[in-house]
Amino acid sequence: GLYGYSFLEAGSAVSDLFNTRGWTAVISDCSVGVCLLMMNTFVSFTTSILCLVIATAYPQWFSSMDDNVGPLAAVYIGGIAGYITSSTILSLSASAANASLVCFAEAPDVLSVYHPKLSKDLSRSLKEAWATPLDSSL
Repeated sequence: GLYGYSFLEAGSAVSDLFNTRGWTAVISDCSVGVCLLMMNTFVSFTTSILCLVIATAYPQWFSSMDDNVGPLAAVYIGGIAGYITSSTILSLSASAANASLVCFAEAPDVLSVYHPKLSKDLSRSLKEAWATPLDSSL
């Protein structure tokens, strides 16, 4: 793993870091996951509708199936394909958000040196969301 820690050691160190800073609410709040789940559901629904429109516009593509089965199969296939594709792509966003939060928790001063505006925005947002002082002296 990063810095030579095993997965379990790194996870424990991050948990200790968040506990030391008093950010336990940040860990238990899963708003990123909820937002990404809603986006996955929206993409799945949208691809299902798009596949239904295509299946109705081009019924000859499903000529080997019954009249009602073709569009239904297109909806299911489109929904599943949309969900799998979007969850794969959006999981990268979730990982990036989690990694950014851990890096900020570990060394907030580094972000303020290189990106002062982003650091102020993130600090302000965290203070508003969790009403927790962000002590960078740890």
